[in-house]
Amino acid sequence: MGKEERSSMSDTTSTISVIAEIPVAEIVVPVYPKRPIDPDTVATLKRSISEVGLLNPIVVTQDQVLVTGNHRLAAVCELGWTAIPAKVVPNDPLLNELVSIEENLSRKELTMLEQGEHLQRREEILHALGKRARAGENQYTVTSGECIYYAGGKTGGGGADFAPPHSTVEKVTTKVIAQGMGVSERTVQQRMQMVRSLPDEVRDILRKTPVADNATELIRLGRVAGRDVQIAVAEKIANGKEKTVKEAVSVLNREKTRDEYIKVAAEIKALPDTVRLIRADFFEYEEKIPDNSIDLVVTDPPYVAEFSESIAPFMRIVNRVLKPGGALVMVIGHARLPEVFEGFRECGVEFGDDALEFYHICALAMSGRTAAMHHVGAQNGFKPVIIGVKNPQHKPYCMYNDLLTGSGREKDAHDWQQSAEELRPLIDAFSLPGETILDPFMGTGTYGLAAKRRARKFIGIDIDGENVKIAKARIYNQKDG
Repeated sequence: MGKEERSSMSDTTSTISVIAEIPVAEIVVPVYPKRPIDPDTVATLKRSISEVGLLNPIVVTQDQVLVTGNHRLAAVCELGWTAIPAKVVPNDPLLNELVSIEENLSRKELTMLEQGEHLQRREEILHALGKRARAGENQYTVTSGECIYYAGGKTGGGGADFAPPHSTVEKVTTKVIAQGMGVSERTVQQRMQMVRSLPDEVRDILRKTPVADNATELIRLGRVAGRDVQIAVAEKIANGKEKTVKEAVSVLNREKTRDEYIKVAAEIKALPDTVRLIRADFFEYEEKIPDNSIDLVVTDPPYVAEFSESIAPFMRIVNRVLKPGGALVMVIGHARLPEVFEGFRECGVEFGDDALEFYHICALAMSGRTAAMHHVGAQNGFKPVIIGVKNPQHKPYCMYNDLLTGSGREKDAHDWQQSAEELRPLIDAFSLPGETILDPFMGTGTYGLAAKRRARKFIGIDIDGENVKIAKARIYNQKDG
């Protein structure tokens, strides 16, 4: 055995620990607290130990249960050590766990989730020991002859050798805990409340995600009603599909709505004769659409960059299927405008006097949001809506405002779903009741809803079978007018 170490200070009691060489194979690593081994920390410690040795012994109980030094133990194991210097302390599970928690809280590597878990467990231990100040007490409440741990103290070595001093006169208040961590009392309370509002399963799922170190997101998740919903939100974040709680909740709600629409669609025997919904790739199906058979094409094509090469071919197909004087109304991203105007040029080359030509451009306001256009250094607050009319051109059937404000996105069933009302002024201006509207990239049928409301016939095409079912349910349940 090594030498006996004693430390004493005014108004404190004495503690005894013994330095010994402990076989690493005999050390028992407890489950608490829930802090996984960080490989980067172990690698750093390995380099340090290889160069200057182990500066701070680990701490174990007389039963060789690890109290502090999990990463140091992992490092020496990887270095092939068979024994490690350790301070051996008396068997006192609660106090030793408290020492481990105090050491971890003194470090900066803990995520906010881990801080909350440590603080909550610390709270439980202090209450179990009768050392947590309650309402009506303060830090000067006397607890005669008893020793307690509190945050904020350090031994001479500090760092990994951290061990809080004992006090014979103080119970632990939130203020003392906060001071020891260098944060506000509100932060300590917030961290503990954050943990109490999240079940163990949720915390385990989030542990290795960025959200684990984001107090705002953890608090927001704690306010989500229902354990199962919290788990589902956490899983979406952990899978990397969604980055925030708000996004994950939105996706879950959308998935739920889609499932409900699909169930409704299964019970619908037939749609009105004025509505045709087709599951197909438009570019493979377009040959089945007769020439000069469509009065108005209204669409919001895919946003993916790969679609850019398909814009001009798409517009040539539109030129073929539109009746003379028919129109195209297309919501399109700013970055795709060059391809759109190239499409008009190609229509002119192929169709001559019967070509689809540029007529006007509208601005669809992005209600309450903007998008960064980094390539031009602009914050974009609107989407272009291109209007083309097939020759011979004619004036609209009614005046329309080219600043379209609409009602914002309706993302209840699809990521790209727009409001059915946003393009209503253009539907009224470029088609008449009873005429036929085509949407080649229908999604969940938003423009089909608009067509039915305005007493137009509708043909919708989409490659996704689920989208077609959802559109069927939405349009079927939509009242006219």
